[in-house]
Amino acid sequence: MTPKEEGQSVVICQVRSDSMFRIHVTLGDGLVVQAVIDTAAEVTLVSDRVFKKIPGDIPVLEHVSVMTAGRDLCMKGAIVGPVKIEIGGQTFTEKVCVAQIEDSMLLGLDFMRKHGIKIDIPRSTISIRDTVVSMSEEVVSDCLRVA
Repeated sequence: MTPKEEGQSVVICQVRSDSMFRIHVTLGDGLVVQAVIDTAAEVTLVSDRVFKKIPGDIPVLEHVSVMTAGRDLCMKGAIVGPVKIEIGGQTFTEKVCVAQIEDSMLLGLDFMRKHGIKIDIPRSTISIRDTVVSMSEEVVSDCLRVA
């Protein structure tokens, strides 16, 4: 980097892959969101904006620091629950992490392992308790700009 370039900042609108699979998920008693199937997320995350819209009084159980994929990057979050999660007509009650993320929800590896979710990429489906749920694929481009 040259001295002239050092004063410039790069704004990353969102760190994400070029394509993502999503499914419809109902939170609480009727809030439908698009959840990203995210095998790289160790825990299931719900956006703080979405959490505020879930009907009912869901208690905050613990405040946590959420480590992200970037080196030395973390954000404040909270473990909340129980949260009712409905996928493909199947209902689950789980604790989830709430954080300031752009996506409405990241369905993490913790949930997928616990409930035996199988991902079929060629067919764009997941299987959960013998129920097949279609995934939609969204193609996005990175949003980088120099300020």
